[in-house]
Amino acid sequence: MIRLLKSLFRKRRADTEDGGVRKRIWYDAPKKIVSEQIISFKCEFSTVTIVDDIPIEHGVYTLFARLKDGAVRGAYELRTRDGSGEQFDFRQSHRFLRSVQNVVSTYDIAKHNGMEYRVSGLPDMYGANISIVYASGERIYASDNQNNFLSVEAMAELVKLFLQQK
Repeated sequence: MIRLLKSLFRKRRADTEDGGVRKRIWYDAPKKIVSEQIISFKCEFSTVTIVDDIPIEHGVYTLFARLKDGAVRGAYELRTRDGSGEQFDFRQSHRFLRSVQNVVSTYDIAKHNGMEYRVSGLPDMYGANISIVYASGERIYASDNQNNFLSVEAMAELVKLFLQQK
């Protein structure tokens, strides 16, 4: 079991340090997750550079939820270009993370697992990053501070789900 876990998280890197760009790819990162029981979820993404009409406000979103002692503690934050926004914390039953998992499955977010791309010097965050931990020990992690790899539909569903906890 330990060998399996080590192989899942072994880093195979394709690094470039040209102009402050760092690219890492974990080739062993699974693109399909068997478990459906999320214990920790953190997602940050920006809709600032999307020029099309979208069903959510343009800004930088931070969504967080963690299962602890049988309940979910979560947080929602939106920062807009003009400095306004909103934030709140919530407490919910474990069923909330099932709803989050439905979004993760529906939009196949695991396909991005193992990708990290960082351009030094960019203001705030233009892209997206996601970190999901499952009760089985499986993980999804992806990050790109230049390009948002999440679909508009997935972002809208996650925002809607978190706003319902207000």
